[in-house]
Amino acid sequence: MIEGYGFSVWYVPINYKELQQLYKINHIPHITYQTNFETFSDAEQVYQKINYVINIEFSSKIIYFPQMYPSDPLLGCGFYIKKSQYLNTTFDPHLTTKYFISKKELNQTEIDEYLQWVNSFEIPKNINCFKAISDNRILDPNIWEIKKENDMKLFTH
Repeated sequence: MIEGYGFSVWYVPINYKELQQLYKINHIPHITYQTNFETFSDAEQVYQKINYVINIEFSSKIIYFPQMYPSDPLLGCGFYIKKSQYLNTTFDPHLTTKYFISKKELNQTEIDEYLQWVNSFEIPKNINCFKAISDNRILDPNIWEIKKENDMKLFTH
């Protein structure tokens, strides 16, 4: 049985630390390519088949997301990302800037204030992202970890 989201294959913006500072993101910003793998080796099979680096294009200001799937334990706000031949997911690709563990955490006033503040910034331009495998077995996004990054060190962080 998978706990949290298991292991995931992500694309992480090469400037993720800048995004963390600008948008006050507490977790590693990422675009999920595929998730809910029971084992690291299952995730690694997908990781080996995808591009090392892709360029993403943001397609929205930061919005409050609907639940991504019926049993999704987290709610959040963030950007939608345009699908491409390299980012052709079964769900709408997105980069979450703020997570909520449950509906109990939701305070509509706080969400509205956050969205107003964060959307005072321009939408980011196209950003290059590197592939990674993350450990998401614990349901706290602030402690999710990258377990494997590109073999090619084409980026710095």
